[in-house]
Amino acid sequence: MEHAADAPLEVLARRLYFDLTGMPPTTGELHEFQQMAGQTQEAALATYGGIVDRLLSSPRFGERWGRHWLDLARFAESSGGGRTLPSRMPGATVTM
Repeated sequence: MEHAADAPLEVLARRLYFDLTGMPPTTGELHEFQQMAGQTQEAALATYGGIVDRLLSSPRFGERWGRHWLDLARFAESSGGGRTLPSRMPGATVTM
């Protein structure tokens, strides 16, 4: 069995964006990635690492994974059955 061929830069960028943010890259981001990567393997790896760092520090990364962990913790702003939790804010009135 032989290894598959390396994926093109566009495919790598799309996979990276989908994995880290859940959103596809814009055409401008893809074009920027291709220009920065140049023709050499070293330039492509440096560009790839820079984009990983940028996406990991972006708010979209936190939103994607924050939502995932809130789902796992079964976070909800209601107690289920169509009932909402009473407000615990000072001065709030609760009517039932």
